Amino acid sequence: MKKLVLLFVSALFSLSMFASEPVLVNEKVLRAFNQSFKNAPDAVWYEYTDRFEVRFAQNAVKSTITYDRNGSVLRVIRYYGEENLPLFVRTKLAKQFAGKKVFGVTEYATEGTMDYFIVLEDATTWSHVRCSATGEAAVYQKYKKA
Repeated sequence: MKKLVLLFVSALFSLSMFASEPVLVNEKVLRAFNQSFKNAPDAVWYEYTDRFEVRFAQNAVKSTITYDRNGSVLRVIRYYGEENLPLFVRTKLAKQFAGKKVFGVTEYATEGTMDYFIVLEDATTWSHVRCSATGEAAVYQKYKKA
């Protein structure tokens, strides 16, 4: 029993040593984030040399937003299911890939671009599709299910 307690205490001590200090996000970036996402629970911030990144989930959509140091959005990445795909894109996919089901979506947006990276599945395959905001879609990877 003593060994178990000692192991537990040493594990907690080790984890606390690797815990990072909170990131101090500058006022411009915080203001930009809070204007768009007032109720974003559990936002976790990361600081890099020339940018800040925030990760959070809201309404079953996981998001990562990258800001420059002046508070301008550089990139937005969102992860969600078929129900959050724009209807136009969903309709185009259903027609082009009849019989396949949307497994998951990664939405990637930068200034002037919006792309959807979609994983489709059927009984035997996984297909990775890149789709533009205009509905143009192409398979870029395909795997057989085991």
